Amino acid sequence: MIILGKAIEIFPHGTDRKHYESIDTEAFFHSDTVLAEEFLPDREYQFFVISEYVRAVLHRVPAKVKGDRISSISTLVQLKNKDPRHGREYISPLERLNPGT
Repeated sequence: MIILGKAIEIFPHGTDRKHYESIDTEAFFHSDTVLAEEFLPDREYQFFVISEYVRAVLHRVPAKVKGDRISSISTLVQLKNKDPRHGREYISPLERLNPGT
């Protein structure tokens, strides 16, 4: 089973061994396979490689909404989620945004 987006940690300025090991333990709680990648600031891409061949490239763009000085964040998120490209389970180009509490 592939679990996407569980126990993800990003350390843009590095971390110490003790913290890394605690994160590693948490990741293995969710899956028997863990992937550690080097963080490079700038645009974020994920490359899917099989047998030395790049099979797919994903350009990750952080979720965001632009305020209009009238609407609440929750309302802006709901409007953004009306875009048909937003879906669930990583089968659509964009994941639905969570308006939070």
